[in-house]
Amino acid sequence: MVRINLGLISITLSILFTAHALGLIPDREGALIDGRKRLCESMAIQGSLAVQNDDTKALHLTVTALKQRNPDLLSAAIRETGGGLVAQEGEHEPHWTEGAAERSTPTHMHVPIFKGDRRWGEVEVRFTPLADTGLRGLVGGPILPLVAFVAVVGLLANYLYLRAVIRRADVSNKVIPERVRATLNTVTEGVLVLDRDQRIALANDAFAGTVGESADALRGRRASELPWTHKRNGEHRKGEHAGDFPWVKTIDNKERSTGVILGLQDHDNKRRHLSVNSAPILADDGVCRGALATFDDLTSIETRNEELRSLLRRLNRSRRRVRRQKEQLQIAKEAAEAANRAKSEFLANVSHEIRTPMNAVMGMTEIVLDSDISTEQREQLEIVKASASALLTIVNDLLDFSKIEAGKFDLDPIAFDPRETIGDTVRTLAIRADQKGLELACEILPEVPETLIGDTGRLQQILVNLVGNAIKFTSDGEVVVEVGAARMDEAASELHVRVRDTGVGIAVDKLQAIFEPFVQADASTTRKYGGTGLGLSIARRLVDMMGGRLWVESELGKGSVFHFTARLGVPAAANPVVAQTLPLDDVPILLLAANVTQRGILERMLKRFGCKPCVADSAASAHAAVRSHGVFPLAVIDVNLSGDDAFHLADELTRLPDWQGQSVMLLSSTDLHRDIARCRDAGLRHAAKPVKEKELLRVLLCALNRSPDDGAADNRSEPIAESTALGPLRFLLVDDNAFNQKVSALKLCQKGHQVRVVGSAGAALSALEEETFDIVLMDVQMPDMDGLQATAIIRDRERGTGRHMPIIAMTARAMKGDRERCLEAGMDGYVTKPIDDRSLWQAVTAALPATAHAAPGALPGPASPNGAGHAEVDLAVALARVGGNGRILDELISIFATDCARLLPELQDALETEDASRLCTAAHTLKGLVAFFGAQATVQAADSLETMGRNHHLSEARAEVDTLRTGIDKVQRELAAARVRPEHPQRMTDNACGRAP
Repeated sequence: MVRINLGLISITLSILFTAHALGLIPDREGALIDGRKRLCESMAIQGSLAVQNDDTKALHLTVTALKQRNPDLLSAAIRETGGGLVAQEGEHEPHWTEGAAERSTPTHMHVPIFKGDRRWGEVEVRFTPLADTGLRGLVGGPILPLVAFVAVVGLLANYLYLRAVIRRADVSNKVIPERVRATLNTVTEGVLVLDRDQRIALANDAFAGTVGESADALRGRRASELPWTHKRNGEHRKGEHAGDFPWVKTIDNKERSTGVILGLQDHDNKRRHLSVNSAPILADDGVCRGALATFDDLTSIETRNEELRSLLRRLNRSRRRVRRQKEQLQIAKEAAEAANRAKSEFLANVSHEIRTPMNAVMGMTEIVLDSDISTEQREQLEIVKASASALLTIVNDLLDFSKIEAGKFDLDPIAFDPRETIGDTVRTLAIRADQKGLELACEILPEVPETLIGDTGRLQQILVNLVGNAIKFTSDGEVVVEVGAARMDEAASELHVRVRDTGVGIAVDKLQAIFEPFVQADASTTRKYGGTGLGLSIARRLVDMMGGRLWVESELGKGSVFHFTARLGVPAAANPVVAQTLPLDDVPILLLAANVTQRGILERMLKRFGCKPCVADSAASAHAAVRSHGVFPLAVIDVNLSGDDAFHLADELTRLPDWQGQSVMLLSSTDLHRDIARCRDAGLRHAAKPVKEKELLRVLLCALNRSPDDGAADNRSEPIAESTALGPLRFLLVDDNAFNQKVSALKLCQKGHQVRVVGSAGAALSALEEETFDIVLMDVQMPDMDGLQATAIIRDRERGTGRHMPIIAMTARAMKGDRERCLEAGMDGYVTKPIDDRSLWQAVTAALPATAHAAPGALPGPASPNGAGHAEVDLAVALARVGGNGRILDELISIFATDCARLLPELQDALETEDASRLCTAAHTLKGLVAFFGAQATVQAADSLETMGRNHHLSEARAEVDTLRTGIDKVQRELAAARVRPEHPQRMTDNACGRAP
């Protein structure tokens, strides 16, 4: 190796000297001498110019400037030909004489100066000696750096060569036997055999494939120099972390290492994940000769793990989002529940506030209608009653819709007769149909079972809505209800009801919209028909709750058919109605009806009874039938004959010589009372339309003298009239509102009952200890002690005595759970305001013992009048509300003055003490008082104060109190100036109906 290096250096030197001899290497000394010559010549030129101009001063300046610009210049001078110095710089004479010669040298140079054609003198310059000259200079100049460069390059080349040779040196035979090398290539895991210096003695094909290089390329390299990376961040692990590799520790400590995870970057810059196991290779003397390292490629597993970790992170993020959403939903749920509770409370309050004055409006209207009034007044009051009923229907729709929306609407299934229930429901709408000149018919097909199980109230509500809509939107023609059924299984039947009309119809694009809440087919502001648009929406939801569906078929201008189905229970013993052998088998009957649909329904009914009907559509065709078939034992005549008088036709039939039968009149509802009287005078049987199947059969049997219940059957065909034949009852009326007390007591006493009125629950408890009563009518919402608490005390007193006082709850609260709370408190019945007479009497009848005698008359509940009109007192309205009884009105005016004198100071005190609850109660009571007299502006002030008290916002209450006080003063002045006296003595005595103080 040394000889190689010396040979390379000799060759390099020979090349350098040859290049120098040929002038290929730059001559630094020659370049310096040439520069000095050019400097002297430049100085001689400048001197010549100065001599030509005889400018001695310029010669001195030239020499001085030359000396200053050239640091290697020792001295400079200009000498004349005579030997004298004209100008000098730097002690020229001593420097010049040391080496002066005729010819210029590298250190002493002189150039002649000419003036014209003659030599005037010369420039003499003394330079510093050159540093190295000759061979020494050559060697010390360019040769030595080149030699040094060649030596360094040679040593580097030798190093690289030796390194390559060492790497390719076969050292494996020193570590493992040759026979093992072939075996290692058969192993699927990567294998490295390392010597003590961690150099790769052998790499099998599996490891080489993992790295992406050949096994020969890996041989001789240090294992730690491969592109290992940190497992987590992918950074290379060379340098200070080299000692962390498992094979290093194995070689140093002669210990096995297993399961170390390393990252390796292959030739495609892809990261591989390897599990490393290393074991020491020991010689016979125990010396560690190297290490055997095996590598399991876990890249696919790690990739899957990374995907799983990523998925887990996403799942965790999703869980956090879900948790946040759950928390938000919980907050929203709580807010919704709070809002729902607030809405329920609001609806309960609205129910109370609306139903109570509506009770007064309807109750007082009924009272006045029962009195002697003019025809014009009766018509006006009928309009008031109809409007109040319409308003009550809207209120009920809103409450039902709200309860359904809140999920607090449940069905109450009971067993019922579908023919009676549906027939009675349709008949309630007969008056409306007759008033519009419409034919209302109802047919229940034979396949409908005799008994079904379902919520009759909601079934009736659906029917009333659909039939009522059909009547409202039909101006001419008919409305027909058809009911069929299909047996679904042994325990259920699907009722299918069709309501068909000949009305205006519905546009195709509105067929689905009409079932949405608050939507009508005609939504314009000038629409002809009223309503809230809630009825069909409520009906559809009720049908859904019954397991059925509601839909419509319609053509604009030609009418509509509404269908609904309901899944109803069937008792085990229930069977469809089938034709039976009856006393009417083969009886010929003359059927006379002008309407085709009504005629067809009646004909099918008669055939199901076993009769042989002969159908006629006019008086002429009826006479023709009699002439053709002889005398009929019975004739069924519809009172609505086109152009004919049904009663005149019946009279003609009875006058026939051979007529031995009777006639049955089918009566409409418009003039029902007058027509019933005409039937009695003419000796005719009668039944109201739309006729029910069982009722028609009963009337026919009576007409043919085939039923022992002749008179009873006839009476049952008439509307139920009010009766006071059964002895009077003694009522205890508990209500905190003075007007409710007077109005309710007035109506009860007019029906022949005795009433004691008390204004609080405590007074009611005292009255029950002092007197004996048949029944208690208990208002639920009262101050201090409510009706529920009072009932609980009464029941506690009765415990162990064997006595039980019937108690009926009367309340305007009609929300879900109110009825249950009243019954759980021990009350025997529950009716809502405005109180329906029939509902109250049913509750009273159910609550009374079987031995009690009570009049099945209409019993109104307590009422709270609703003032309407202008700010001034409307005495006419107030007088009408007490049935025209001036003495009662005088008493109410006195009560008003007394209560105002008590409530106004209480209202002021509540304002001063900021007692919002007391202010709300006082304002509520005052509102009811002034409303009775129609002082609307004062009512609004009281209502505003009540709202402020309920919401605990009293900042603006003082101004409203002043407004209310001013309004009440005005009302009192007008009432004092217009006191009235009764024109007729009052039938109600203070002994019969008193007011507790």
